[in-house]
Amino acid sequence: LHYNHLSGSVPEFLAGFSNLTVLQLSTNKFEGWFPPVIFQHKKLQTVDISENIGISGVLPTFTQDSSLENLFVDNTNFSGTIPSSIGNLKSLKMLGLGARGFSGLLPSAIGELKSLELLEVSGLHLVGSMPPWISNFTALSVLQFSHCGLSGQVPSWIGNLRELTKLALYSCNFYGKIPPQISNLTRLQTLLLQSNTFLGTVQLSAFSKMQNLTTLDLSNNE
Repeated sequence: LHYNHLSGSVPEFLAGFSNLTVLQLSTNKFEGWFPPVIFQHKKLQTVDISENIGISGVLPTFTQDSSLENLFVDNTNFSGTIPSSIGNLKSLKMLGLGARGFSGLLPSAIGELKSLELLEVSGLHLVGSMPPWISNFTALSVLQFSHCGLSGQVPSWIGNLRELTKLALYSCNFYGKIPPQISNLTRLQTLLLQSNTFLGTVQLSAFSKMQNLTTLDLSNNE
């Protein structure tokens, strides 16, 4: 049902479809509170409610018998903390938590999701620095922290995530020099580092090893 002009609240009866495996509601005009029981559906592999800015909600307690592989709540009005029980979703491959209302610390339990290929996080009231457990995600192809409260320097181990095709760290509070190890990410197609407090001199020749790079944004830094 994605890419329509559907409005109103998301009906809770969707959780009653016992054989449902994919729920695509993205890019509509839904609003109101999202029924958390839908997240706890035992057979759902994909839940995508992204691009519905009127939907509010919080992430529930996830159980180990979940089948979720893809979870997207980007550009919704979701808020609250990200529960540590998200580490129970062992089959997760894509995790889109790009809702600016998220707050608190990123749970280290996310680091247990070894199969992650995409991780996108927002949260204007998230605190802390870039967590070290991200270095475990050797299969990660997309890493995005945007519109979030995370701060500190970007660690040098970012250059070890060799499968990355997109690295987006923008509109956050990252500072210091851009680590030269980023040039090791030779599969990168998109590099977005704008709107932080990075400083120093950047040699554009450092990006010459990135033969696949098509988009580079370093604007609004120092």
